Order: sequence, then structure tokens, then C-alpha cells
Amino acid sequence: MLTNKLRKAHGLFYQNKMQEEKQNLKVMWDIFGSVINPKKMKQSSKINSLIIENKKIINGKTIIETTKVTDDQEIANSVNNFFSSIGSKLAEQHNAHKKYLTNKINSTMYLFPTNQIEIANLILNLNPKKNRRT
Repeated sequence: MLTNKLRKAHGLFYQNKMQEEKQNLKVMWDIFGSVINPKKMKQSSKINSLIIENKKIINGKTIIETTKVTDDQEIANSVNNFFSSIGSKLAEQHNAHKKYLTNKINSTMYLFPTNQIEIANLILNLNPKKNRRT
């Protein structure tokens, strides 16, 4: 009996809440999410402040200046700048392979399409005594 009353009260609570917020789709979807899976309701992940480090080299010494950013627009711009430039920065750091690739090869290679039958036939025709490592 108590369970039934709790269920009815629960249902009425959400009916009233949806009636109050019927013009606000975001709130409606939040209500649906909390009813369908209350454990998965995510907490706010807003960034309130951001510490930005700028490296400068002055007279051969590396100086790191830090700035605390709290303005939402500045935080968004800083995050966008970071992610839009990280790829090229990482690529610059990883160019060591180029010193090993000095001789250009003008040959090409083409792999023809195959199928399971062709692969199975190749495996069946392998000599198990050749290239055997012990």
C-alpha cells in the first residue's frame, strides 16, 4: 500500500514538473533522462577558471608566465586555441623520422583483392617443414 502511494506521488511529481516546464525542451529532456536513468544524470562540467602558461625565452632562460582566466568567452577561446594548434605543435616535435627517409623510392606496389578460398589454398599448400624454427 505504501509502495503504491509512493509510486503515485512520484508520478504526480513528474506530471506536475512536466506541465510547468512544457515550453522548455531542455528541462523536459532532463526530466526524461532523470526518470529513465537517474544514476546517469551528469553533473555540471563547467570550467570556472583556467590557468594558462606562456613560455618565453629571455637571455637564454626559459620563463613561464601564468595567467588565470575566469571570463567564459576567454576560457572558450583559450580551449579552442589549444585544441586547434596542438596537432601542428606535436607534428613539429616528431619530425625525427625524416632523417631516415632520405632516399626516395620511385617503385610502387599494388595489392590485388583476394578472398577466403585463395587464402585457404595458399595455407594448405605451405610446406610445414620449410622455415621451421626450433
